[in-house]
Formats: sequence, structure tokens, C-alpha cells
Amino acid sequence: MKGPVIGFYNYTVWLTYGNGVAGMVGIVFAARRETLLALICLILAGIFDLFDGPVARSMPNRTEEDRVNGVQLDSLADLISFGVLPAMIGFSVGLNKWYGIVVMAVYVLAALIRLSYFNTQEYLVHMREGRARVDYTGMPVTVAAILFPLVCCFRHPLGSHFFILYLIVLLAAAFAYVGRFRMPKLPLKVMAPVVVVAVVVFLILVICGLFT
Repeated sequence: MKGPVIGFYNYTVWLTYGNGVAGMVGIVFAARRETLLALICLILAGIFDLFDGPVARSMPNRTEEDRVNGVQLDSLADLISFGVLPAMIGFSVGLNKWYGIVVMAVYVLAALIRLSYFNTQEYLVHMREGRARVDYTGMPVTVAAILFPLVCCFRHPLGSHFFILYLIVLLAAAFAYVGRFRMPKLPLKVMAPVVVVAVVVFLILVICGLFT
């Protein structure tokens, strides 16, 4: 039965919508140079993304339309949260010169290219042919949810020079997104503890006054 508005609203997409909203809110915080709050939004987006796949696959009698929409929706949300938001966090920590803006643009473009390529491969190879994904070509953009909060742990020790480190990491991540190398796809039972440890380390450093 079709409703009065377009879109998918069952429970399988709620976490993905949360991912996109967290990314948008984080961008606002980054534009206001509230870096810590922007990083927290980035972490929240990563947590939402970690579990949205298993939740979606738990739906019985999931149609091909549901699966295709899930892939497209996930990548659109990821572009906001792991493409645009990390670049805007760079702006909030001092990448406001012309070269910083260029690097930010390169990073977002690399994330866009990767997500578009991933969507194509996911449909042609893994959905149409029914093969399960066991690895990735290049680094998934969702790594940003762990990478950039941990990089920002060096903000206090490096002081006014921190933006240089952030610039280098942005560039390295951009090349890793589009690099033609293989990375294994880690199962949730492996990724979940890694994310928990990374979040705990980040929170401990925040409590210790790292961002003051």
C-alpha cells in the first residue's frame, strides 16, 4: 500500500536515517568550530552505520527493491557523515586557507567516487549475482568514524600545528578510498569491539581535558 509520501520508512532504514542526520548536525557544529561536538556526531554516525546492515538483513521476505534502496540510501548518508563531515572538521581545526580548501575538496571528491563505485559493484557483482562480499577494493569511507576522532587526540599536543597533521591524514584517506588494493571485510563480531575500544579511548582523552 502506497502512502502520501515517497520513501521507505520501515525499521530497516531508521539507523541509516540516523547516520545522515548525525552527519548533518556534525557539519553544523564544525561550521561553528565546535570540533568536539562535531567529532561526537561523527562517532554516532559510525555506530549507526555499523549496525544498519545487520538490522536491514534481519527483515524477513526482504525484496530486491528494499535491498537496492538500502545500498543507495546507505551511501548517500555515508557521503554526508564520512565524506563532508570530516572535511568540515578540518575547517574547524584551521584548514581555512586556499590549500586547505583544496584538500577538503579532494577528500570529498574521493569519498564520492568511492561510494559511487561501491554502489555499482555492489549491484553488479554482489546483488545481481548473489555473491557475498568478503573484501573491499580500497578503504571504506566508514573508517573515518574511527580515524579522525583518534587523529584529533593529537590536537592538544600539537597545538597550532595540528592542522598540518589533519591535512596529511585527509589526503592519505582520500587516496586510500580510491586505491586499488584489497581490504578484508571484517564481521560485526570483530568490528564492534574495535569500535567500542576506539570510543572508550576517545572519551577517556576527552575526560582528561584533551580538547580544552
